[in-house]
Amino acid sequence: MLFTSLEVQLIPGGVIKGEGADQVGAFTYEGQCSHTENKCYITKQYTGQHAVFYEGTIDTANGTVHGTWGFQPGQPGG
Repeated sequence: MLFTSLEVQLIPGGVIKGEGADQVGAFTYEGQCSHTENKCYITKQYTGQHAVFYEGTIDTANGTVHGTWGFQPGQPGG
């Protein structure tokens, strides 16, 4: 999915949060990322809409996250 805007905040302790927008609409997100395990768990909440849950691995070489998403935690949809 392409973002029309994205703000990322990395907070000590592995917390990641921010806001942005994509084809669906504006959203906020927050979650946990572990660079020692290269794992990431993120909840993206669309403003006035549904939430999407992401679980994946961090590719530190190019700064991307690869994994699955779903409308319920632990239940991949894509």
